[in-house]
Amino acid sequence: MITQYYQLQKLDISLNGFVGPFLPSLLSLPMLNYLDIGGNKLTGVLLQNMSCGTDLAFVNLSSNLLTGKLPTCLELTTSDRDVLYGGNCLSNVGAESLLLLPQ
Repeated sequence: MITQYYQLQKLDISLNGFVGPFLPSLLSLPMLNYLDIGGNKLTGVLLQNMSCGTDLAFVNLSSNLLTGKLPTCLELTTSDRDVLYGGNCLSNVGAESLLLLPQ
């Protein structure tokens, strides 16, 4: 179903109080360059081997109810993306990630 939005470039649904599952396939939309789902109550398990679209430059997953592992494609050491993910229960958040936490 999400593949019908393959031309989507920006998605900002932040701070809407949405409750429900996060669709991991959003990360791999080929033309998406901005994804902000922060400040909702989205649930789901992130897997380290999830893929990300090559145009994805900004991702805000913060302040949701996500669990699992931050996908490798979103880690600081492997991407040039701006990624926010605090306020979730992710298990492989390294010390370098502290730079991204809100003060």
